[in-house]
Amino acid sequence: MFETLVAALARLRVALGWVFGVLVIILANPTARTTTVGMSIALVGELIRIWAAGHLNKAREVTSSGPYRYVGHPLYLGSSIMGVGLAIACRSILVAALIALYLATTITAAIKSEEAFLRRHFGEQYDLYRSGVEERRR
Repeated sequence: MFETLVAALARLRVALGWVFGVLVIILANPTARTTTVGMSIALVGELIRIWAAGHLNKAREVTSSGPYRYVGHPLYLGSSIMGVGLAIACRSILVAALIALYLATTITAAIKSEEAFLRRHFGEQYDLYRSGVEERRR
């Protein structure tokens, strides 16, 4: 049952993003300063995502170059940083809580789903990659 819920959340994360996005727009209370600071932080997240996407060969290999050398899920790291930037830009505790809830549930589900896929398809090669990333982070 838990695995079914995780898979459903992973599949629905884009649709849920639109729902949460509408709520964020409605509840936002931005100022010029919070928008500038928040979008500057979000830009850093987007640059990490661009860097990661340039190294990704989805479902063909265990990617270990670029940011994947240091972080197991750099696309989701970038998305999380973008979420922090958006929360700051919106200047609302409620919006920050909604963004945190959305990111925590959907990214956790996506990571679990993707890791299961990678272990099924690449087995020990993926486990060795993950152990190397963990070792480099220490």
